[in-house]
Amino acid sequence: MADVWDAHWYGSTKTLDVHVAALRRKLAAAGATPEITTLRGYAYRLESPADA
Repeated sequence: MADVWDAHWYGSTKTLDVHVAALRRKLAAAGATPEITTLRGYAYRLESPADA
């Protein structure tokens, strides 16, 4: 989160979750094949079906 928001940003920790969920919905609505995979407690990863 510090790479996207200021390291001193104070707010809900769910902000990133909400943004990723919206991006997942938009990818699905567009029929895109890449998926956003959650690496719990670490990061998110954009994967194509060939990566899985």
